[in-house]
Amino acid sequence: MIKMIVKAIVFSGALLIGGCDRNYDGEAADLPDSQIVPQLLDSEEAVIETEWESFKREAELQIDANQAKLRELRNTASDKYTEHIAALEEKNEILRRELREYTYDDEARWITFRDGFSKSMGELGQEVDGVYTVNTVHRN
Repeated sequence: MIKMIVKAIVFSGALLIGGCDRNYDGEAADLPDSQIVPQLLDSEEAVIETEWESFKREAELQIDANQAKLRELRNTASDKYTEHIAALEEKNEILRRELREYTYDDEARWITFRDGFSKSMGELGQEVDGVYTVNTVHRN
């Protein structure tokens, strides 16, 4: 009885191990272990690059929205806000330039850039919205 159980375990193990070198199509997987890790890293890099592209598109939209509000303010705000609006326009252009000039090269640098840029973008957005509200809502 024990011999039968041992044979069953050995046979099952052989089936499992034999199936591990096959891909989903039933074809033999010819990748050595040294190529599996780089493929996983490449797929992780692709995900991060996709995240970067999405982040870039969203940031560009926010920069454009800030620019549109600032352009409207430049034409309608009272004179006491002229210098402040010009400073906000400059900050907006600096963010646009930083976004355009950034090139992805590794995850750590990307995370640092993303967090710093998001913080700057959020602060600028709040300033623009504040001046916009004061000059459009409270003016009426």
